[in-house]
Amino acid sequence: MEKIRIFCRDQIVEGTFIYFEGELMIIGMQGPERFAIGEQAIFNYQNAELKGKVIAANNGKLYLFVKLNLKDFSHNRRKFPRIPVDMKAVLMYNMFKSLDYDTKQVEVVDVSHNGIGFYSPKKTLALKEYYHLILHTLDPPVVAKVYLLNQIISERGVRYGAEIVYMPADGMDVLRQFILFKQITGK
Repeated sequence: MEKIRIFCRDQIVEGTFIYFEGELMIIGMQGPERFAIGEQAIFNYQNAELKGKVIAANNGKLYLFVKLNLKDFSHNRRKFPRIPVDMKAVLMYNMFKSLDYDTKQVEVVDVSHNGIGFYSPKKTLALKEYYHLILHTLDPPVVAKVYLLNQIISERGVRYGAEIVYMPADGMDVLRQFILFKQITGK
């Protein structure tokens, strides 16, 4: 197991690397409760000095939020984990390039910082097109402009894979918090 040294409050604490995916890093250590929620920590990972914010500390584990800065990492790190979810959303689309938009309820099955997977009951969406997706089950609701990349037909319906091409900064913050919560709690 890889050892990690964490610098916080003028002290150096050693831990063991457990997990790092997306913006969540988990480090195993004795007495992680000594760190306060919201406290900043500095550590080295893959020859880069990173800053993280403590978001949880319990059961021998320190959970750090490490804001994505993709240039800091090698290609070996999965930058955008797929998080399984079960949520309803509304897809807005303009099939005939008119001024009116149609809407469709879809079932979102996974999300990441840059992509989303969802099911639609029928094959009615065109690939290589832009759509607006409203994740109204998040609080506040998040609107993303997505680009449909692929589809797979199954008994459940048509599963689409889409890239998030634009999301306002406040919406991205809500999505990041949601992803972190799902990673930590598994709920």
